[in-house]
Amino acid sequence: MELKPEIKMQEWTHQRCGKTFSVPFDGAKNIPCEGCGVNVTIPKYGTTKATRGRKNLSKRVIAKNDWGDLQPIVNKRFEEHKTVVHRVNPQKTLQSHFDGFERLRMVMYVQRVDFIQDLFDKHGIQEAQVIVGDSIVKKNRSSSEPEVFLRLAELIKEGRLEIRIPTKKRTFHEKWILAEKEGEFSDIFGTANLTEQGSGKTGKQSNQERITRVTGSYQNSPLFIELGKEFQWYLDNSEPYLDDLVDLLKLEVTEESPAIEVVEKWISYTGASTTGDTRKVQAIVQEFTETALKDSLNPDQLVTTVQTSASDTVLDAVVKVLGPSGVQRQGREIVATTRPFLQHRVTTFPVMSMIDDRFVLQVGSDSAYRTAENYDVEAIKNGLHGIHQYVETIDKASVKNQLIAKKTMYEIILYFLTAPLHHYFMETGKKELGWHYNRGPKPLAIYGNTKNGKTFLLRFCSKLLTGGGNVIEPFKDDDFSPTKIRNLLSWGSLFPVIVDDISDSKWGKQHMDQIGRNYWDNWWSNERNHSQLIVTSNRRVPQGQLKGRMKEIVMDARFEDKTENIRHVSDILNQDNTIFEYFSKRYIEILNDEPRFYNHKDCMHVGRRVMEELYEMASLKIPTYFPKKPLEDIVDGNALVWLSLFNEGDALWAKTPQGELKITFTNDEEGYEIKRYMDLIPEGFDPKRSGKMIRIPVPKEFISWLKESRSSFEPKWLRRNLKKLLKLRI
Repeated sequence: MELKPEIKMQEWTHQRCGKTFSVPFDGAKNIPCEGCGVNVTIPKYGTTKATRGRKNLSKRVIAKNDWGDLQPIVNKRFEEHKTVVHRVNPQKTLQSHFDGFERLRMVMYVQRVDFIQDLFDKHGIQEAQVIVGDSIVKKNRSSSEPEVFLRLAELIKEGRLEIRIPTKKRTFHEKWILAEKEGEFSDIFGTANLTEQGSGKTGKQSNQERITRVTGSYQNSPLFIELGKEFQWYLDNSEPYLDDLVDLLKLEVTEESPAIEVVEKWISYTGASTTGDTRKVQAIVQEFTETALKDSLNPDQLVTTVQTSASDTVLDAVVKVLGPSGVQRQGREIVATTRPFLQHRVTTFPVMSMIDDRFVLQVGSDSAYRTAENYDVEAIKNGLHGIHQYVETIDKASVKNQLIAKKTMYEIILYFLTAPLHHYFMETGKKELGWHYNRGPKPLAIYGNTKNGKTFLLRFCSKLLTGGGNVIEPFKDDDFSPTKIRNLLSWGSLFPVIVDDISDSKWGKQHMDQIGRNYWDNWWSNERNHSQLIVTSNRRVPQGQLKGRMKEIVMDARFEDKTENIRHVSDILNQDNTIFEYFSKRYIEILNDEPRFYNHKDCMHVGRRVMEELYEMASLKIPTYFPKKPLEDIVDGNALVWLSLFNEGDALWAKTPQGELKITFTNDEEGYEIKRYMDLIPEGFDPKRSGKMIRIPVPKEFISWLKESRSSFEPKWLRRNLKKLLKLRI
C-alpha cells in the first residue's frame, strides 16, 4: 500500500460570523467563508517546525476584511456564566451594564434616535449596529436636534455605526443588547418596559434586565452563535435609516451651505408642522412667554423683547405661533406689548412657569408669584387646616369606609399640589434612569358616580394652585381630543390640563388611547414646560395599555343634595388657602439640594415628604388620613369591588381542569357590565372574557390580589363563596 503524506492543517475563526474552519498550513487566497460566504485570505502559517507548541504565532500575518481580523484559534475554551437578573434603578441603569464594551448590536424600542449619540460620546462604544424598534422615527425627525443627526451621519460615514428601522409597519418592542469586548460577551435583555411596571398591577412587579455573560473565546460559544442567528432575523426584517442623509451631506455641503443647514433642510422634508426645527421653536416660545411673565410683575415694564440668533425659518415659525397674541418680528428680535400678550394667551388656559426658582402664574389680567420668599408658620397652619376641613366633608357623605375615603380625597389634593412639578419629575427621571426612560408621571383619572363631589373637589384643588379669588373651570368633554390637548401643551404652561366628566366613548382609540400612549412618551420635550393631565369620568380605566399608564383613583362617596352641604363646601371654597406657596418653595429646595431624592413609581414621592415637613414646621400632628405612601399601596378599590361581588353572591367561581379560575355572574349582567368588571382586574393577570364568563389563567395571583385588600374590606364575616376562594390552594 502506498502511504500518502500527511497534510498539516491550521484552524481559523471568522470574527464576523463566528464560523471555524480548517485550511492547509500553506494558506489560501479568496476562499469563501463557510459561515457567511465572504471571501477571505488566510496567510501561510510558517515552517513545519512551528507546529510544535506553535511558538511562531506572534509572527503571523493578519488577514483583514471590513468586519475585523481572521485569527488562529490558540485557545478554544470559553465559559458561559449563570444568568443574572438585575432590578432597574438609578444606581444600576441599563447603560451601566455595557460601559466598557467596544461593540454593540442592539434592538431598542424608542421613538427618537438621540440616545445613539450617547453610546459613542458618553459610553465609549467604538462600533454599533442599532435597530430602532419603532419605525415612527422616520416621520419624527423634528423631535431631535439637527446636531444629533449630523453626529450620527458622521458615525455612519466613518463605518462605525449602522442604524436600521423595522420594515412593513413592523414594531420591535424588545430592549435587547449584544455587547462585545476582548475576551467577554454579554447578552442583555430587558423587560418590555425597563422603567415601569410590566403589568397593570401597580407596584407589584419589578423592572428587570436579564444578563448572561460569556468569557474567554466567546465566539466559539453556542450561545453567541445562536444569538447571532436570532439577531439576523431583525436585520432581515429591517431597513437602513439615515443613509439618505449621509448621501445628501456628500452632495450638498459647501462653504455656502454648511452641514448643519443641510441637515435642517433634510428635517423639513418630512412635512413637519413647522418648517424649521420644532424644538428650537418650542424653546423660543417658552423663553418669550417666561420673559413676558417676569416683565408683567414690574409695573413699569410695558414691552417684552427677546433677542435670538435663530435662523429665519425658526423665527418665522415662532411668529406663526405667537402672532395671534400680538408678537411681531423686528430683525433678530421678537417683540410684544407685555400685558395684552399675556391676556390673549390666557383667555382659555392659565400660564404657569417657574422663574428664578419661583412659580409665576398669569390668570386673566393678573400675574402673581405662587411661591413664597419666606416661610410663614401661621399661614402654613391655616393652609393645612383648610385641607383638613375639605377632607372632613367626607363625614357628611355616605361611604363604605370613612378612613379610606378620606385618604382618597387627600391623595387627590396632594396630586394637584405636585402636578405643576411633574415636568421636573420627568426631567429627573431622564437624568437618573437614562435615555430609555420615557414613561413620565401618570396622568390622573378620578372615577366616581354622580353626586360624589368630583366637580367641587376640582374647584377646590385648582384654587389651591391659583390662590385668591381665581377659580379655573375645567374643560368639558367636547374639548377632549388629541388635537386640542396637544394645542394646550404647546402653550408651555405648568398648570395642569383638567377635564371634567369625559364620556365613555372618549376612552377609545380615537381619544384617550392616543393621548395616554403619547402624553409623556412622545409629546414631552425638555425645551418647554409640560402640563400634567387630570380627568374625571363615570367609567373605569379600561383594560389595555391605558391601565398601566394612568393613575386611577376611585372616589367612593355620595353626598346628599342638601342646601347645608353645598353651603358648607362653598364656605371652604371661599377661603384663601396659600399652602401651595410654601409647598412649592420646599419642593423646589429639595429639587435643588437633593436631586436624587426620587422614586420613579410615585410622582408624589417628593410631595409626601414636603407635606410631612410642613406639618412639622406648623407643629401639627399628621392626621391618620394623610397618605404617607401611594394610595394603591394602601388599598385597592378594584379588589374591594371584587370582594363584594364574591361575598354578596353576585359572582361565582369554579376551578377548571386546566387549573384556571372560571367566574360567572348571577344577576343577568349584560356584556358591557361584565367588561367593566373585567376592567377592574390588573392587566398583568391576563383576564379573558368569553360571553358572560371571565377566565383567570393564573388564579394564584388573582387570589393574592384579593387577600391584600381583605383588611380594608368592611364585612367582618365572610360568606362561604368568598371564604373558600381565599383559602383555595393552586
